[in-house]
Amino acid sequence: MIIPIFDGHNDSLTKYYFAHKNFLEKNSEFNLDFPRAKQGGFSGGFFAIFVPEKNSQDKDPREDLVLFENGVEVKYASPIEHDYAKQITDIALELLKQFEQHSQGQLKIIHQADELEKNIKNKVMSALVHFEGAVSCHSCRCSSNLSFDKKSY
Repeated sequence: MIIPIFDGHNDSLTKYYFAHKNFLEKNSEFNLDFPRAKQGGFSGGFFAIFVPEKNSQDKDPREDLVLFENGVEVKYASPIEHDYAKQITDIALELLKQFEQHSQGQLKIIHQADELEKNIKNKVMSALVHFEGAVSCHSCRCSSNLSFDKKSY
């Protein structure tokens, strides 16, 4: 008997977008792909939408580290422009919708717990959208520019 696993966070949308790969196809280059996940009992998870700095894929992440004798300091990322963040977020949402549409009913975007329960029962993978970093937006000026309408995804 396989016990259904619901993951608290994965970066599949960002990774597959920038790599121009398809989550629905087996891909040992990444930690998570649809065929291997289904085989292992993955019932779904929080699919994070993360907006990286522009051109960060070409950057060695060690450039942001400052080494000390007794530790490491990580430089904070520069603020991200709203238009760029919205563009990447919209692309990631569209990518997830495409994965859902091409999954032959085996991957569904969910919004409520009862949808997750139904999908687990029917052995359908659930994708709960997670806007990584958006938790801090309630206190900044960007909050008036954010609109999350579940009907749009």
